[in-house]
Amino acid sequence: EAKREIVFREKFKRFEGEIYLPKFMVPREDGSYREFMYEADILPNIDWGSLSVEWIQEFSINQTQAHADTASMDYNPMQVLGVTDALEMTQPMEIDNVFMTRQLGAVIPNPWWSYEYTRKIIDPLIEKFGRTAMSANFIRLIERAKQEFQKQVDIKAEQVFEDLIDQKKLLFLLMKKSDGYFIPSRIPVRGENQLHHGRNFGNVVQRSLFDGEPDEEYNGEERAVALFLDTQENLLWWHRNRVGEKFYYIKGYRNRKFYPDFIAARKHQDSEEDFNHVHVYEYKGDQLRDNPDTRYKEKRFELCSSETWEHLGEGFSGKKFVFQMIYKDEYEQIVSRDFG
Repeated sequence: EAKREIVFREKFKRFEGEIYLPKFMVPREDGSYREFMYEADILPNIDWGSLSVEWIQEFSINQTQAHADTASMDYNPMQVLGVTDALEMTQPMEIDNVFMTRQLGAVIPNPWWSYEYTRKIIDPLIEKFGRTAMSANFIRLIERAKQEFQKQVDIKAEQVFEDLIDQKKLLFLLMKKSDGYFIPSRIPVRGENQLHHGRNFGNVVQRSLFDGEPDEEYNGEERAVALFLDTQENLLWWHRNRVGEKFYYIKGYRNRKFYPDFIAARKHQDSEEDFNHVHVYEYKGDQLRDNPDTRYKEKRFELCSSETWEHLGEGFSGKKFVFQMIYKDEYEQIVSRDFG
């Protein structure tokens, strides 16, 4: 598909390089800040010796499995595998503590504790079921262990995250300069057709922050949200966020970023040329409302919208940032309320 660049719409050029969004920052002793990092700020504060292996009491072997779980002909104990990789392997897989330790390292990044938990899991299960039966269920055991430990690590990581906030060692800051995030001036896109209302290709959107939003980059539901935003009289501009290092993301207590779908600014009550409220939306279909990932994002958004952050927006007096999940069955109601 054709690739091109889109730039700020002419009437919004005055905002180019000036639209900043908040992110989690860690204060340094010298008064400066650095970006929050999962590896540096969460992992060292987890008590790795407090994870439980009680779940092995409920582990059962697959009696119908005729052959052992398998490993590849090029078996490398240092390779971290997913369950699909494991099931596609071709040679019998014997119980290997080094292999399991390496696998658990994806969840427990402390080799000593990974090995200790491997031993605490494998030894009693071999005694209970026998080595042959456990060899036949070895990959299942590894995957179950990773799942159980991940649940526990998430709980502990969330507590660390909240403690850092309570201790003011982690702040949600709106910053300018090199430490802050601002919407880039140019965005590469694919597709030649511009996002438009109805079937008339000439009736293109008018309130998008960037001119020439590509119709091809939107699925049906995303397109509906964007077009509805574009009809709001009190909306100054809206922006479709994308995925990648130059786009806006939010971090939390899990080791991954997530990228909200839309950013929209409400006209200032005293000047229609400026804005005072910024709404950050993450859109989900109704079927994903109770999905664990959705609940995680919902809690992050609730935290980001907390009133306690408002005084941290130095240089952005009077501007308020609201983060919200929107769903297919209610986005029109929420957007209408936000810009009514």
